[in-house]
Amino acid sequence: MYDQTVREPRLTAPWDAASGEPLQPPILEEIRRALCERYGRSFDSVGFNLYRDGRDSVAWHADRIPGSTWRTATASMRTRTRTS
Repeated sequence: MYDQTVREPRLTAPWDAASGEPLQPPILEEIRRALCERYGRSFDSVGFNLYRDGRDSVAWHADRIPGSTWRTATASMRTRTRTS
């Protein structure tokens, strides 16, 4: 599996500031701006991941962002919803 491209066992969706589309819901834009101000960095993209149940998961990995450098900053936020 290492050094191979495999189908992701989760649902994903990207957002990029260059798209011109607003980040939704608005609370996410508020969080993004607060992070930019706090760290003096531009957080200009978001990757959303939805783990539907206990069978959705990924192993440890390092994301490779095209054009990024060692100074790339990543902020991670987790939310949880209870399901019956």
